[in-house]
Amino acid sequence: MSYTMILTFSVDAGSAPLNAQLRITDTSTFSIQTDPVQVQPYNTATTPTLTSLSVGSKNVSVIVGQSGAAALQVLASVTPIGSTMPVNLSYNDVVLTATYGFAGHNGSFPLVYGANTIYFPT
Repeated sequence: MSYTMILTFSVDAGSAPLNAQLRITDTSTFSIQTDPVQVQPYNTATTPTLTSLSVGSKNVSVIVGQSGAAALQVLASVTPIGSTMPVNLSYNDVVLTATYGFAGHNGSFPLVYGANTIYFPT
């Protein structure tokens, strides 16, 4: 079974450009061969300039090309192995807020720098 995961990444005004990397650390994968990945502005009136987006079967990397407040939402299909998925969140030179959730399910949950566990809906 696959889920559409909603990842949000945001930085405050006065910050360095948004940059974030999320890496799956078990055998779960993003389903990039069969399902499209969607990137869109999140909770903002302007669209931040996207410098780089890289999505692999094990990772998502986002870089925005402007300093200041920015927020992006990435929708990607994920195929879990089991009911949880360990991930590692990293970023450079910014104070980043990150969350995850699932399309069709209520709520979003925080991701912190370093090791995290994503819980799939039941």
